Amino acid sequence: MGSIEMAVLNVVHAKGEYWELWRGDGINVETTAAISNAWEEARKLGYDAYKDKLVTEGRYQEQSPGHRRGKGRRGRRNAGLTPDV
Repeated sequence: MGSIEMAVLNVVHAKGEYWELWRGDGINVETTAAISNAWEEARKLGYDAYKDKLVTEGRYQEQSPGHRRGKGRRGRRNAGLTPDV
C-alpha cells in the first residue's frame, strides 16, 4: 500500500472495521497515532474527499503501469505433481 495515507484510503474504501498491525508498528506510539489520526480523518471525509485531498497534496500514488494484482492461489499447490491413483 506504500504509505499510511494510501493504506488508510484502501481500508476506508473497503469499509474496514479494524486494522491489524505488526507488533513492531503496534507498540510504536508515533506510528499508531499516525494511523489512528489518518484513519479518523479519512472516515470523516469519506473515500472520495480523502482521495482528492491526497491528490491535491501530491501524496496519492497511482498504481504503476504494468502492475497487476495476483489472482491468489487457486486449487492445490503443485496439483500437477500429484501422482495418479
